[in-house]
Amino acid sequence: MASSNLPHGPSAAYRRLFVAMTNAISEGDLTAATRSGKAALKIAVDQHWLPMQVVVFQALGIAYLADQKPQDALDFHRQAVAVAQQAEAEEDPAGPKLVVQTRLSGAAVLFGERKYKEAGAIYEDVAPRAEELDELIVAMECWRMAAYCREQTGFYDKAWEFGCQALNVGEKLEEDIRTHSTLPYAGQALLDLTKRHDYAPLAKTIRKRMADLCGPDWEEALDNK
Repeated sequence: MASSNLPHGPSAAYRRLFVAMTNAISEGDLTAATRSGKAALKIAVDQHWLPMQVVVFQALGIAYLADQKPQDALDFHRQAVAVAQQAEAEEDPAGPKLVVQTRLSGAAVLFGERKYKEAGAIYEDVAPRAEELDELIVAMECWRMAAYCREQTGFYDKAWEFGCQALNVGEKLEEDIRTHSTLPYAGQALLDLTKRHDYAPLAKTIRKRMADLCGPDWEEALDNK
């Protein structure tokens, strides 16, 4: 029989179940996706494959969010965080990056639900960790999002501080990367804050710094995006 020629063992079984899960997700069948995902998870748990547990939780989290089930999505992402933290504690090489990725996935769900306080706390906490991993674009975006969340909750001093941190990280990027990243949006957010009385005198400073970082036409380019 043709099936006898299929690879055997837990690794092959996990791959087949993972493919079945992703196919079910693409077809919008969450019941089948969850069933295959949980079967894949059992193998990954039995084999102590921590990163492979994370990817299942993440995939299901994304699928449930797309199906407008944010609480279920958040639960999956939190389970992914727990496993990623375990991987980091056990000194798995992938652990630190998995922690960053999984926490940001959870933050995205919270942000989408306009839970800015909770989302902002995650972005603020993850930003320096991303810098330590030399994930500068991720770190810059974390600071930018932390600034946005703090502004939404009325903490304008923190919003200003984190926006400036985004610029500080952006300065470490290559110039061509800066202009095509979200750095101009961080600059624009700071300029929006200068419309408030306390920051009005700093508008000129921000415009100069952004011109140095992204070129003199950065605002016009942003308008055209």
